[in-house]
Amino acid sequence: MNSIELNTLKDTLNKQGYVIFNLENSEQNLLDIASLFGKIVPGDNGALVQQLLAQEKGNGSYGAFSYSVGFNQFPWHTDTAYWDIPIRYLMLASEKPSPCATLARTFDSLSSSIEDFLYLSERAVYQLDIPGKRRVLTPIIRQKGMIGFKFDFHIYKPVNNEAKKLNELMLEQLKLDSHRIVWLGNNVAIIDNWRVIHAREDAHNDKKRILKRVYINELV
Repeated sequence: MNSIELNTLKDTLNKQGYVIFNLENSEQNLLDIASLFGKIVPGDNGALVQQLLAQEKGNGSYGAFSYSVGFNQFPWHTDTAYWDIPIRYLMLASEKPSPCATLARTFDSLSSSIEDFLYLSERAVYQLDIPGKRRVLTPIIRQKGMIGFKFDFHIYKPVNNEAKKLNELMLEQLKLDSHRIVWLGNNVAIIDNWRVIHAREDAHNDKKRILKRVYINELV
């Protein structure tokens, strides 16, 4: 990848909130490409390249999406929404084609479609529903003069009326419209995790689906 191609991808990522491109079938290449965008950050298990497997309900880590919903559609979420400051970008890669797409929608789009979206987001209060980590929080991220969002319909439990209303309106909109990131084999998506909420489609038609994920902080 030359500097012109890289800058074009970064521009698209900044403008659109996500970018999709092709990648060689190599884990090392995945890390090499990720490092061109920003500093790689390990996941909770310490791995730089995390494998996301479709699994039967009850399998996998307790509290993980697969453990709770199995092959059904994953709840809409941003990654590491339980961190105080969530990871900024995530790279997702598939080495094989899969009919099970990743769904994505920008918070800008939701804000344009939902009256008082920012008002509700600033006033919504949720309880983080993770044993040992329960605390109240809001979905707003404020960093270096910008506003981002963190959200997880699985572990964010509404506390006040604003949170309940925001959930209701967001779910209505997410059912109406979203972008499908289709995995064609050896393609990659980088998602701005503060600007885009995403989900996995029902995986019953591809129970062997595997994505690889790399966390990235600010762009370089």
